[in-house]
Amino acid sequence: SSMDCDKDLFRFREQDWTVSLATTHGRERVELKVGNYQRGKLKQRNPTSAQLCKHRDGHFYLHIQITDEAPDSRFKTSRHLRRVVLVPFEAFFWRDTLT
Repeated sequence: SSMDCDKDLFRFREQDWTVSLATTHGRERVELKVGNYQRGKLKQRNPTSAQLCKHRDGHFYLHIQITDEAPDSRFKTSRHLRRVVLVPFEAFFWRDTLT
């Protein structure tokens, strides 16, 4: 199961490493428990979309999408590269509705 979150449903705050998600019960702010790798990828970024996924192991993960400049290439390609940062997510307020 998954849910796509655009800029209206998802917000990232680097100053306190939280995300805010709009739900049917109002906006919920959740602290991200991320490692140094994820912090490095998200630092000084402004991601505007994410996907909340329930994996086969039953845990929730937030796939935060960021956009990077593509490296120079001899092939004609788009100048922007989209990357996903995978973050373990404690979705305590959705357990009843998504499980």
